[in-house]
Amino acid sequence: VVFCPCALVLATPTAIMAAIGNATKHGFLVREGDALEKLAKVSKITFDKTGTLTENKMKVVETTGEENVIKFATLCCDATTESGEATEKAIVQKAKEKGYIKDNLEKDMPRVGEFPFSSERKMMTTIHKYKGEYIEITKGAPEYVLKKCNFYYDKTKKTMTPQKEKEILNKSSIFASQGLRVLAVSSKECSSIPTEERDLTFMGLIALEDSPREGAAYAVKECKRAGIRTIMITGDNPLTARAIGEKTGIGTETATGAELDSMSSSEFSSAVEKCNIFARVNPEHKYKIVEELKAKGEIVAMTGDGVNDAPALKTADIG
Repeated sequence: VVFCPCALVLATPTAIMAAIGNATKHGFLVREGDALEKLAKVSKITFDKTGTLTENKMKVVETTGEENVIKFATLCCDATTESGEATEKAIVQKAKEKGYIKDNLEKDMPRVGEFPFSSERKMMTTIHKYKGEYIEITKGAPEYVLKKCNFYYDKTKKTMTPQKEKEILNKSSIFASQGLRVLAVSSKECSSIPTEERDLTFMGLIALEDSPREGAAYAVKECKRAGIRTIMITGDNPLTARAIGEKTGIGTETATGAELDSMSSSEFSSAVEKCNIFARVNPEHKYKIVEELKAKGEIVAMTGDGVNDAPALKTADIG
């Protein structure tokens, strides 16, 4: 089923039931007619950002730090230029443009272990064998990766300082405020396979562009015109989310997952009532936001295309 937000403002119960009848005449099996009726009564739509409000066609537009940042980031990717998650595909493509072919890199530095990405950790790590030793490579959300970094590269390896960390996060924020997705890349040389992510060395930032999907702003405008409130729920940086929220017309009032965790039940309820954007959230936050909207008597639609959207999609009236 393809869910089109614009369809909500055009649908009526009568039209929906007529569509069911027409589909049945042509041999289609229609299930859960009550869900289709609910579609016409939706009062709130919660959108995932990447791939829903945006095109999910990533492109690396800038990097900072040392020359190896793209090379190492490519090794810490499961994608190829042809298949895989859009962010990783863009990194592998950028590496190819620089002359780094992923297959060749993996022959020289084969992967021998990993700590997979999770919505809670906001990063992933791969471990590679190289010249009898090991290299640990981590990429992910800058504020999460930097917590694991005690060093940084600036021609030579140097000890991380609060001032340097602030400088890196400020640069990340500049990228994010332009609507760019930002990843940090770090590494560590090891004599044996590491069992945790710590004492890493920050290598640099990667900024990727993901433009709003054509028609997203129109869909949001039409939903608002019909009295349907639109809300973005994303795991991305709040500055990135606000930039996309402004471009699509959703708004800029934002709360983060960390802020939600620190709220009382009444504060959480108030935030769900007033915020247009929820950023740096995990699947549990998405679920709780949709659940709270339903508790307020709203008919809630949720759109999303990722595994991390599944709990919210399931609990929404329309997924």
